[in-house]
Amino acid sequence: MNPVSDGLGSRNVDEHLVVDGLIFSVLRHGGILRLFSEALPRVCELEPGLQVTLLATGERGNLPSHPRIAVRRLVPVEGILRPGRLWLQAVPKLRQWVQRVALRNEPRGIWHSTYSTLLPGWRGPTAVTVYDLIGEHFKSLLHGAALRATEQFNGMQRRAVQAADVVLCISEATRADAVRTYGIPPERTRVVPLACNECFAPEQVRSPSGRPFVLYVGSRYGYKNFRTLLRAFASWGPGHGVGLVVVGRAWSLQERREVAALGIGDWVRVVEMCSDAELCGLYNAAGAFVYPSLCEGFGIPLLEAMACGCPVVASRIPSTVEVSGECPFYFEPESVEDLVRALSEALAAGRSGERAERGFRRAREFSWDRTAEMTLAVYRELWARERETRRVEPEGGR
Repeated sequence: MNPVSDGLGSRNVDEHLVVDGLIFSVLRHGGILRLFSEALPRVCELEPGLQVTLLATGERGNLPSHPRIAVRRLVPVEGILRPGRLWLQAVPKLRQWVQRVALRNEPRGIWHSTYSTLLPGWRGPTAVTVYDLIGEHFKSLLHGAALRATEQFNGMQRRAVQAADVVLCISEATRADAVRTYGIPPERTRVVPLACNECFAPEQVRSPSGRPFVLYVGSRYGYKNFRTLLRAFASWGPGHGVGLVVVGRAWSLQERREVAALGIGDWVRVVEMCSDAELCGLYNAAGAFVYPSLCEGFGIPLLEAMACGCPVVASRIPSTVEVSGECPFYFEPESVEDLVRALSEALAAGRSGERAERGFRRAREFSWDRTAEMTLAVYRELWARERETRRVEPEGGR
């Protein structure tokens, strides 16, 4: 028997939202998770009639919490079909079947995908959030299983974006890239920027090691341009008595070898586990925060650093200029010499410099309240369209 023979979302109920929370299974941490854990509860507070069904698998991530957010736990398909590389094609179809069964009695509403998923048969409006198109532009840095998984996701994202009623993008840079790459009409896109937590603020903190240091936060994949930072630091940091603190996973074997070859092992420290409070302390103690990426969708660490009054050194890429304006000390992304210059200027300017003050003011322009308001505006637009569709449905049908 077909468990969804009556169709998905067959009952007409306004202000209902189904969120595919796949992103919480895919990622363990990061700013993208905070987009939903911070914004969704605020959206509920702004819209008293809203009812949210959040589809979740596994226990990863900090799920959004609110009395009107109902979390529905699904079978973790990815955890059952092992090894994953043999089931790349089967996983999305089985996941869709599980979702359809779980939603067979749900009222019609908005389907909002957090990770470029489609649900065939869903009769309400659809929205998808796009964070970046890094997988489209940096495939050359991948190989083997990582490349196959990225290519599969690229295909998923392309289909989801082209099918969605509205595409939410976390920056104008991402929106322009999505329009250009996927050929979607600009009028179907909306920019909804991110924010950082309010705990990031200026404090009186001293360097834990007693010597000045520059700070790097986040993953270190190829597009993050971390190797350029290491080479620039090796030629500059020790000679100026400046260390490098890296917040993220432990060194890989290749990174340990590179650090040793550069002779900077005594000058570089990795902090693997870091709470927001501890990270705030590092931003406040650092001489500068370094953001050398070749491509980003937004850049929450930029806001965190600026909110703490920390001077920022950043590669000049569209998303960073959009988020930070002219507050950072910019350098050309793949130039070691230009990065050394920017580091020297940032430490010379210090926290009392004009750019740090401008950065602090700019960071305060972003908030999760604003993100929630802009997200709700998209939902209201889709609900209005749906009501109009239902008004004419008896005459023309669907």
